Amino acid sequence: MTLNLPNRITLLRIAMIPVLVICAVQAREVPPLRWLALGILLASLASDVLDGWLARRRGETSRLGAFLDPLADKLLFTTLFVCLALPLWPGPAGAPPQRLLPLWVAVVAISRDLYISLGALVVFMATGGLHIRPSRCGKAATAAFAALGVAALATGVPPALLQALIWAVVVLAGITWIQYTLDGMRQLTHSHPPLSPSDSPTGTRA
Repeated sequence: MTLNLPNRITLLRIAMIPVLVICAVQAREVPPLRWLALGILLASLASDVLDGWLARRRGETSRLGAFLDPLADKLLFTTLFVCLALPLWPGPAGAPPQRLLPLWVAVVAISRDLYISLGALVVFMATGGLHIRPSRCGKAATAAFAALGVAALATGVPPALLQALIWAVVVLAGITWIQYTLDGMRQLTHSHPPLSPSDSPTGTRA
């Protein structure tokens, strides 16, 4: 459990999340805070790339880092999508605050992360171990989440592009939902193979 440089960067990314929330809550009264929120998001995404690169470059991969990094991602995206789906953001002059994303998109994104997290906990408690194998679709889903967050916070993004990113998030969330479910079931099955008749408590056949 070494608190090395990559892990410190990950902790810094987690520490930036409350600042993002403050920007979202106050953006209605101070519109420039929307740009600060975008800057915080971009810095968080850059730090995610940086800590992974440093961990590999310096040979400082650790169990703590393997735990903190996905936790930081899930906390960031869950908080981000909640903020984007709430009417917190300044609209056109004289208009009420607006949502930057439909509420249902946030529900899909957050449900996917919660489902994966709870599934991982179930597998760990049932088997005493957990083997997470990042897939290409999982990485693509994370990239789509990040792109959608940036596009929603930025201004002047074509509606067609924003809509395309929304559907990319929905489709990739669905695919990874299925992938992680199948992988979790595989780990549970291999850890607890079905009992043969001779292994039953009575030792007799049905």
